[in-house]
Amino acid sequence: MLLILVILLNTVATVPVLLCAFLDEKNDFLMGLGVAMMLALIACGVYLLVRNGIIRNSFSLLLEEGDYRRVEKNPSVNRVMSIYWSVMTAGYLAYSFITFDWARSWIVWPVAGVLSVVVREIAKSRTEK
Repeated sequence: MLLILVILLNTVATVPVLLCAFLDEKNDFLMGLGVAMMLALIACGVYLLVRNGIIRNSFSLLLEEGDYRRVEKNPSVNRVMSIYWSVMTAGYLAYSFITFDWARSWIVWPVAGVLSVVVREIAKSRTEK
């Protein structure tokens, strides 16, 4: 329900500017007032969206749902993944600073992201045995 209100507020936010432009587009004060009203409506919508998201994530954390499941909190897998990402970052920086090939060195990140799934699954399978 709150998400519908946020979408409605952000959609209706353009109405004050359009209305002020329709009434008198040469009046700078009126246009400024329309823009201020639009920004106020957008700010209210963003506030409600962020507030709702924080509350929802708090409930997920307390109820251990989604990303906060206990299964995901395996300390040995987390240790392996932190070592993996540290090595990837160090390798990327070393390669980039040594070769100054910044235009192509970014390719390390998509490859590392795909390989991280493989590394995580291998670490999970080794800890489950």
